[in-house]
Amino acid sequence: LHLDDTTAENGALHVVPGSHLLGRVDPGDISELRRDLGEVVCGIPAGGVMAMRPLLLHASSPTQGARRRVLHVEYAAEDLPCGLAWME
Repeated sequence: LHLDDTTAENGALHVVPGSHLLGRVDPGDISELRRDLGEVVCGIPAGGVMAMRPLLLHASSPTQGARRRVLHVEYAAEDLPCGLAWME
């Protein structure tokens, strides 16, 4: 849940579309996947919600002045795949 507008200038999330379908990705493969699959900046207005799969490759840049407050909540109805585990 975004408490502030989130834009490219204040560190909006960058995602690699479809990367969650690949399972756990070796860190050495991320640059190639970003190049091959592309990258999308997910600007979200204040009050907006972004829902995503846990294995979606994502990153954000440091904010450039404007604040970026987000409530991050994780839900799951089943165990995580690929040997991953929820941190308690």
